[in-house]
Parts: sequence; structure tokens; C-alpha cells
Amino acid sequence: MTISTIQNSFGSGEISPSMFGRMDVERWHKGGSTIRNAFVNFRGGASSRAGLAYVGTCKQSGSAAPPRDINFQFSINQGYALEFGDNYMRIKSNGGYVVEATKAITGITQANPAVLTVVGHGYTTGDWVYIASVTGMTNFNNLAWIVTVTDANHITLTDMFGNVVNSTTYSTYISGGTTARLYTLATPYAAVDLPYLKYTQSADVMTLTCSNPTTNTEYIPYDLKRLGATNWTLTANSFASVISAPTGVAVTANNSAAVDTYYGYVVTAVDANTGQESVASSAVSAHNNNISLYAGSNVITWVAVTGASSYNIYKCTPSYNAGISVGVPYGYCGTALGTSFTDSNILADFTKVPPVHKDPFARGAITFVNRTAGGAGYTQGTIGYTITTATGSGFVGTPIVVGGAFSGFLIVNSGSGYAGGDTIAITDSGVGAGATATLTVGAQTGTYPGVTAYYQQRKSFANSFNYPNTYWMTQPSAFYNMDSSIPVIDSDAITGTPWAQQINGIQAMIPMPNGLVVFTGKGAWQVNGGSSAAITPADQQATPQGSSGCSATVQPIPVNYNILYVQSKGATVRELEYNYFTQIYIGKDMTIFSNHLFYNHTISQWAYAEEPYKLIWSVRDDGIMLSFTYLKEQESMAWARHDTKGQFVGVCTVSEPPVDAVYCIVKRYINGQWKYYSERMNNRLWQNAEQSFCVDAGLSNSPNSYGAATLTASQSGTGIGVTFTASAGIFSAGDIGNVIRMGGGIATITGYTSPTVVTATITTAITSVIPDDTSNTPLPAINGAWTITTPITVVHGLNHLEGQTVSILADGGVVPQQVVTNGSITLPQAASLITVGLPYIVQVQTMYLDPQGAPMTVQGKRKSIFRVTIRFEASRGAEVGANQPDSSTLPNNATLPWTNMKPIKERNANIYAGYPISLFTGDHIINVVDGWDTKGQVAIQSQQPLPINILAVVSEFMIGDTPAG
Repeated sequence: MTISTIQNSFGSGEISPSMFGRMDVERWHKGGSTIRNAFVNFRGGASSRAGLAYVGTCKQSGSAAPPRDINFQFSINQGYALEFGDNYMRIKSNGGYVVEATKAITGITQANPAVLTVVGHGYTTGDWVYIASVTGMTNFNNLAWIVTVTDANHITLTDMFGNVVNSTTYSTYISGGTTARLYTLATPYAAVDLPYLKYTQSADVMTLTCSNPTTNTEYIPYDLKRLGATNWTLTANSFASVISAPTGVAVTANNSAAVDTYYGYVVTAVDANTGQESVASSAVSAHNNNISLYAGSNVITWVAVTGASSYNIYKCTPSYNAGISVGVPYGYCGTALGTSFTDSNILADFTKVPPVHKDPFARGAITFVNRTAGGAGYTQGTIGYTITTATGSGFVGTPIVVGGAFSGFLIVNSGSGYAGGDTIAITDSGVGAGATATLTVGAQTGTYPGVTAYYQQRKSFANSFNYPNTYWMTQPSAFYNMDSSIPVIDSDAITGTPWAQQINGIQAMIPMPNGLVVFTGKGAWQVNGGSSAAITPADQQATPQGSSGCSATVQPIPVNYNILYVQSKGATVRELEYNYFTQIYIGKDMTIFSNHLFYNHTISQWAYAEEPYKLIWSVRDDGIMLSFTYLKEQESMAWARHDTKGQFVGVCTVSEPPVDAVYCIVKRYINGQWKYYSERMNNRLWQNAEQSFCVDAGLSNSPNSYGAATLTASQSGTGIGVTFTASAGIFSAGDIGNVIRMGGGIATITGYTSPTVVTATITTAITSVIPDDTSNTPLPAINGAWTITTPITVVHGLNHLEGQTVSILADGGVVPQQVVTNGSITLPQAASLITVGLPYIVQVQTMYLDPQGAPMTVQGKRKSIFRVTIRFEASRGAEVGANQPDSSTLPNNATLPWTNMKPIKERNANIYAGYPISLFTGDHIINVVDGWDTKGQVAIQSQQPLPINILAVVSEFMIGDTPAG
């Protein structure tokens, strides 16, 4: 009996062996038993992953903890991947490291070691430099080297493997060349702590927090600020108002009757740029008549504060026949634009009070002054204090006198940096004596937060070692101001611990439309203002959203109104989906159908690349990378696995239009050493075979773009003697043999007419033509939209792949693999667009054959697949077979070679030699070499540096009468 069945989607991803019996579930029929080095396209097909282009070697030693990339995104068009390593940071953009200004090379010796003359280089030993544009001794070009300084004008170099550069066998230096130092910023972070580095960003400022509970290492919050591409600063956060309190405050009483009332005042300054208000000045008082009954006034004056636009004056309740007590409340009295203010019986508003300084992260703060003896003879106007300390600063307070004795202490600013042995002495400028006190100093460690975020114009922090379940929020739009008031007002800083059950530390905070979603080690909560639109010190509400805790090192990813997060134990990915009816987030396990990819493993890093394929890339603890296709509205949720010759240890994404670029850090064993390589995943927007980038740690030669010239062609179709005309004189006789690419077409220059005109043979037709033009007239290609390249046979610059067997794609044709020797390979014939790198194998296999909707199952029956139709899109180089081993079913997920795979024959009908076989879209029908087996799986594989995109698989098979046995 012959049956035909189709699988038209791989939208469920790689299915776990534990689900192999669930043919009753619709998703089972849309999965694969193996999806290796391919991802599930959100439209349903399975596509080979793009290769990884070599960006550079990380500064971090390959034997130490890995570096980590963090995305810094100022805008859609301005993004960087920040490489943090052991006490350093480097910057990557558009596939390369950011470098400083170039310096000219004026000579290179042909010696061991080679000595480079770079006048006034300013380098220090250990700096990394990028060298380009050397004429003659080209072995140095387009590579990074490590500097050893010999004097102010000369340097020698070592390569990335520590070998001193010996140039005795290089070609003679002729002229030119530049060096450019890789921009590097010193940081305080040790590599071992980098997994716990968390961040939030506002415009050009990124706030970093880091607390590693496994080593009990904590760092003060820092702000990383971009001033320019090669000008970054890292500044420790200091939590205080940006403006100082007024000094020299005085009050003068103007009276007209009996003096029987005391009036007290404090003054604050308001910053002109930010509107922040300082803490209060020292209190001053005046003895006046009761100005509510008699004519009179109090004039308050002070010294101008730099940067102040205005001043707020606060007044306490008048005291009759007694002085103003220390610590009484002050209410708003008025605002002055100058340095004086007159109170003619203004009623104070105690709903608005001056700020009180708070710094919840200060260590070594004086939290209490303990009175041990009161003494006698003191007055409030003469008592004082002196603190003896070697490290502390910032403390401000007032001793309180009652009945001539020291009775207590009002702390205005707790300061920081004080130690347990510091002492305080109570002093008096009068006759008081005998008072003593001791200091209570706060925690010396455990005060710095480990989590940060922005929410409703406040910068938020959370999870110090001492208070893991507490969050702190700054004043609105005052991101370094934790000041509050007594009593509190809405604009005060916020401290909250609104949970009533086990939390296990706040691990992440994600701002969402209905509140701040706070992930803890035990669950998720939505924090907001409750009945109030804005969160305030008085209005804080935490509503539980889920009972599964969040990873301490892998931050959640918001996607529209949903949030994906790694569970606290690191082996499950969950989704929080917002329900508008219940107005809470509902949790869901996203790994059920692919749980084998997580069994006995954890996720260490991940990043979301929305464009162009809606993929989350996750690094597993064993160096395997997983892709997760996530498009909720289309119910596209599919996992797949990816490997390389090495171990993936890091991933981040950066918006680099038209894609979200994926940067990976990969640990590779090269030339006898472990190295961390930075590699950028190719955009995978290939229009033809020669653009394909399907190798890892790879490089492609870069075609040159000429001046500001616009190029036009006399025809679009293939043919000889085609005229190309430039708008500026950029051609020369030496361009004969060079290759022009424009508008999707390829041409080889065969004749030189003038600096603006050449003739050429078009081997690939130009497809960018005037619409609806029957002559298919080519559109002019503006500067940057066309290139001209000289074909080469020797490819240099492969030093990072020394000794490795590499795959090669040259002008769209596959060249036999070679071993890189002395940083180069040699092609059998010249080519103009070449891609070289480490090979990887793409494998996709269907589930056990079971036609969906059939009246009876074929499970357990012997089946023989004799013919397969594969529907491809833009593909080449595939092989087809049946019933191959699935890694997920083997011990330790071992990967075995697939055998008896039959290559799909592809032909080139073009008459021109060297014309690449085009990528194919359509159906390939192939007879499969297959015996009788109960599984009935179709396997598709690619071992070539070419793409495959599988849209559907049609199996024609026969069923035996009895089960195999």
C-alpha cells in the first residue's frame, strides 16, 4: 500500500523524546526530531542559521572566566555591544571594535622582531592596535596586534597567541599604513562577577549594578556615560540633591510692641536645571512681638547658592515666651528669587516640608548617637560636638539640651565611611561639662543594590545583601536623589518591602504598562500605586503574578505585553502573559515540548533579536546555543539547537538596521590555546549564493566603493561589451579584470575607454531596473550602492584560524576545504567575493511518520519511504535521507554522522564559466535509499557553506503488514 503525506510546518521546533508518543497533539505533527543549526522561521519553515563573522579576539584570557557583552542602545540607529571583561570594557559596533584616531606608520623593518616606526605613538606596552593600509608588507593589514613599546617613536608587536612578529619572510615594506588603538575603558568589575552585572539605560547613561552572592562581592552603582564613540566615563553614583543648602542664613526681627514670640526658619535652594530642592539650611530663629497681633516682620537672608534659580523658605510654629526646640517641623512659607525673604505673619503650610537627606546605600553611616551622660550647664546656643574619624565624612547633627543637660541628638545627615572605633565628644562654648556619648555606625558591607530599573520617572534599585527583598526609588526625575520628608509627600523617594511571604531576593524589575513587574527568587509581583495612577511613598501595592521564581543572572525579556523569563533554577523558560480580564499576568511553561534541551542544563545568557526572524538566542551552560522562535500572535513558539567548533559562552543583540544584530562570544581552541572570540551573526538577508555567509569565525573580503560616483550600465541582461559610465573619473586601465557589482548584477571589466567609461561582460543580470520598462533599463547605482573588486587567489588575514580546516565559498561556488597556514589559504582560481570560516552541519529530521487525520495509526508498522519531495526556498547544497540517529535519543546527546544521505543534484545552465549555481526555490523530488523501518523519518542535511530553507516535506511510503520484529 502506497501513501503520500505532507508536513507543511516545523513550527513546534525540536520535539522532546518524552513527547514522541503524543501523536494526539496537533503540535506534534509540526515538529522535528532533530533541528540542528537551523531555526524555525516564524512563517513555519526550518532555515539554516546564518554564520558568525569574526569581529576580533576578546582581551579576556581564554583560561579565565568569560567576558560578557551588554547592549547599549541610544536609538534605533545608534547601538553598541559593550564587552566587559576582567576590569575592562571594549566597544563593538557594526561588526568591528571601536578604535581611536589613527596614527601613521612610516616604516617597518624586515627583521625579528619587526620594528614599526610610529612617531609620537603614545602607546603603552599591552595596548592592542589595529593595522591597515600598509603597502608592501601586507601581512600586517586588517589585523589586531599587541604592542610592546621600545621608545616614543617605535614599537614591536606580538600576535593574539603571544608570538613575537618576525617579518624576515614578509614582502618589503613600501609605504603607508596606520595604527589605531582599540578603545578600552578601565572598570572595577572582576570577570567572575560579570554574570550578576545588571543594567538599565536612559538616553546616553547606563546605570550598572553588580552583587555576586556566591562570592559576597558587591559594587557601588555606577553610571556609564557615552560622550563620544571613543569617550566614555564610569562614575560611582552619589545619592544626594544636585544642589547644596544655603549657608549664612540669618533672620532680623522688626517689631513694634512687646517682644514675646520666637520664630524659626530654614531655607532650601532649588536647582535651575533640574528643579531639585536641597536639604534645609541650619535653623535660625528671631525673638519678635506676636506679628499676628501687632505690626512687625522677620527678614530672612542667606548667601546665594551657585546654580540656584529660587529658594524656598520654611517656618515652624511660633513659640511664645520660649525658644524654638530642636527638631520641630517646618512648613512652607514662601519662595524667593533673591537672597532675602520677609515674613509678615505668613501661615506655614505643613503639607509641604523641606527634604531630609537619605542615602540607603551609604556604608559606615552614623545611625544613632547614644547619650551616656547628660552633664550640666549646657545651653542650646553653646553646645556642640566633635567626631574623631580617619575615614568618615558628611555627618551633620544637633545635640539637644533639656534643663541644662545634654538629653539627645538630632541627626540631619548620617554621612558615610565611619568606622566602629570612631568617637564623638560633646563640646560647649559656655560652661557646660560632663556630657558624653557614643556612636552607632551602620553596616560596612551589604548595602549596595544588585538590581536597577526605571519606573514612572524614578530610577529604582533593589536587592542589597542586607535587604534582599527591598526596593528603593529616587525622587521623580531626580535620579540620584533619595531624600524624603517628615511627614512624607508624593514626590519623596520611596522605600518598599510590600510582600508578606517568602521572596528570596528581588532579581529583576521590568516596567510594563500596568506597573513594575518585580521578579523575585520565589515568584513575580506587579508593583504600582494601587488606586493611585502614580506610585508614591504612601501608595504602594504589590500584587502576586506567579509562583515561579526568576534566575538571578538571566534578565527577563519583555515582548509586547508578555514577559519571558528563566526560572530561578535555570532549567525552565516561562512566559508571563497579561490577562486583561483578571488584570494579572498568567504564567506558562514554554519548554514542555522541548524539555530535553534543558534537562540537566541551565540557561546562562539570552537575547532577543526581533528582526528579521523573531528569535531569542540562549546560551546553555555546556556551550550549546538554543534558538526560540517567538511570535505570540501567530502561536509560533519553537526551540532548536545550535553548535559550533567551540563553546558559545555569551550573546547579546544590538539594533543595527535593518536587523537586530546578534553578537556572540565563543570559546575556541585555536593554535594550541583557548581563546574567546567575538563574532557577529550574519544578517541572513541573502539575495544570491555568493552573498551567503554560512561559516563560523568567518571573514569575507570587502569590495571597494568608489568616491561619490554614480554608475550607469547600458543594458541589464547578460552579455559582452556592455558600457558602464561613472559620473566622476574613477576608472583606470588597471581595472581590466576587476569585477563590478550593481543592482543585483555582476560584470567583469574587459576594456578601458576613459576615467569615466569602461566596457564589461555581464555574467549575472542586473535586476534593479526601471519598473514597467520594456527595455529593462538599469537604474543608476549611487555611491555606496555599487562596488568594484580585484579578484585574488591568496586570502590573508586568517591568523585567528591558524591550523584549522575551513570551508570556502568563492563567487558563490564551493571550494574544497583547506587548512589555514601562516594565516592564509590559496584558491585554485581567482575570485572577487570570498567567504572563509569554520564549517558547521545543518540537520533537520521529521518526527516518526504518522499522517495527521488518518483513520488509523501507522505507528509500530514497518514503513519504507521511497520518494521525498522537499519544497525549498532560496536553497542549495542539501542532502536527503531517512531514519537518521537523533541526538536527543543518544547518551549525553551525542551527535553522530548521518550516513546514506543522497545529495540533491544541482545544475548550472548559464553559458558563462564561473557563474554560480543560483539558489533554488521550488520542489526537489528525490528517490531515497531506505529500508523498512518503523520510524519513517525524512532527514535533510547540509554540509556546504550554503543556505537551506525547508518549507514542506512530502513523503511517499509503503506500509508493511506486520510490525518489525
